[in-house]
Amino acid sequence: MSSTTTVKTDAYSTLTVLEQGFTTCKLQINSAATSDAAFRIKNDAGTVITSADISVTKGGTASYIISGLKSKTAYHYYLERLEYSDYVPQIADTTKPDQMTSVATFGITPTLSVKTTSVTATFSVDPTIKGNGAPKTAVYLKSDATFTKPIATDPTNTANGLTAGTAYTFVITESGTNATISATDFTTALSGALTVTNLMATSLTINWTGGSNDAFQVLDGNGAVIVASTMGPASAVISSLKSKTLYTYKLQLQTSSGWIDQATVSATTASSVLSLNGVTDTALTANWTSAYTGASYVIEFGTSSSDKQTIATQALTTVIKNLTQATNYTFTLYIVENNKPYALGSVDISTTSASNSSSSTTSDTSVSSDTTANASSNQAPTDGKMQAASPNTKKVGSGEIVVIVFAIVLVLASAGGFVYYKKTRIPKQIQIVK
Repeated sequence: MSSTTTVKTDAYSTLTVLEQGFTTCKLQINSAATSDAAFRIKNDAGTVITSADISVTKGGTASYIISGLKSKTAYHYYLERLEYSDYVPQIADTTKPDQMTSVATFGITPTLSVKTTSVTATFSVDPTIKGNGAPKTAVYLKSDATFTKPIATDPTNTANGLTAGTAYTFVITESGTNATISATDFTTALSGALTVTNLMATSLTINWTGGSNDAFQVLDGNGAVIVASTMGPASAVISSLKSKTLYTYKLQLQTSSGWIDQATVSATTASSVLSLNGVTDTALTANWTSAYTGASYVIEFGTSSSDKQTIATQALTTVIKNLTQATNYTFTLYIVENNKPYALGSVDISTTSASNSSSSTTSDTSVSSDTTANASSNQAPTDGKMQAASPNTKKVGSGEIVVIVFAIVLVLASAGGFVYYKKTRIPKQIQIVK
């Protein structure tokens, strides 16, 4: 007659989390064995992480600290119990992490505000860290793999005195273990650069680059602030300038020790030189140099303030006709900006006299506003104008005849009607022509 023996096996022992931090965690083994037992811990890759078997009394508990973990990382562990020289997993399926004990280490991800010579990091510690409360942290800056002294232990940290355009690593370490909690690479902003664009006769645009978190200001050549504190790269239009004038501007960066110089730029505002050529008794050609691409000009000319004519054009030359012979004219060149004319220079000139043959003669004279004293005043010059040279006069030789005719009309009452007399003077002799 056979007999049956019933054997009751032990239930699975469990593994729970007691504490977790940035780089460590503390696990507790809860033994379900009906006698003293030995255990070991494995991770989800099947690697044994305990240095030796952990003995636990019947129905008792034991703890084990795992160190060297990465912050802000999830880990999975399970128990194995030593039974008759074999290790028996305490979960049903060692390929399924959801049956294992999960631990997620905490991390700190700082928010960096990077400037040209400084960086400010803001971070917080997760308040749900188990164990002895939130561990203390020390903050370091690392450049070229070299740790500097701690900046501070506050949640907000600023490091000053950094080098512009340099790579650094912002490192947060755990006190006591010196383990790295967070390492964030960053590069300080390049020093601010200053350039000039849209250079016109009465305005220009200044542009600057630099850190988006930096504050900049712009000074003129006299040291006066013309652009107040502005964050990051930007540009500004400077107006009400004088033409053909050199201007200098300086860019400054705000630091913990005050405003420091970053860059300087100089530029000369645009202008144009007016010249008059091909002067005849009734016409001339006005030419001027280009102030800049797309500029609009106005030529004003006349014999007095009450006798003015204007020609608007974008060309660089124009022929002016229907002038009065042997007459003094003033020509003024204007540039039009923002719908307003600004004087660039003026020239005085005289048209020639008509010849005795009634044909127009062209003067070789060419005059320009290049040396006009008020060429850059943006107002019509009132002095310092260039006076056109008189037309070339041919000298008379002793053998040549210069006839000066005096018309004397005598009206004689006679039966034959009217009689005209012309008296003409010839050098060295007098001729009377009837």
